[in-house]
Formats: sequence, C-alpha cells, structure tokens
Amino acid sequence: MTGRSDQLQLCVQHVLEHFGHWLPSEDRVRSWTEKQGWSANVPDAALVLRQWKSSGGADTALDRSVLKRLTGTQK
Repeated sequence: MTGRSDQLQLCVQHVLEHFGHWLPSEDRVRSWTEKQGWSANVPDAALVLRQWKSSGGADTALDRSVLKRLTGTQK
C-alpha cells in the first residue's frame, strides 16, 4: 500500500510534469493545484519549485516572464 508521503510525492510529480520545461511561479502552481480539486496531499508550491528541473536542456529552461520580454521586443 502506498504511504501518505509516497502519495504526496506522486502529486508533486504530477504538477512537475504539467509544467514541463517552463519554470512556473508559486502563484501559478498554487492556482493549478487548486483547480485540480485536491483535498489531501496537496503539495506546497515552494516544495514543487524546489524539485523542479527543466524537462529539456539548460538552454530551453526559460522563465515565462523572460520569454515574454524577449518575444515582446521582436516586431
């Protein structure tokens, strides 16, 4: 049987997979987990961000705000 900490880690993994190579903000993680309707084993946004690693290479690990700024200057 899966323990509570194992279930929490599975939830963290699910959140990490959802965001992929985009580094989410704590607010985005919190908002997304609330939308999931989870009532137990809800991972803390700070915990998720500490465990986040880009699913791509280092060159693809961009923060959304950086990407918006870079593409906003392109016309």
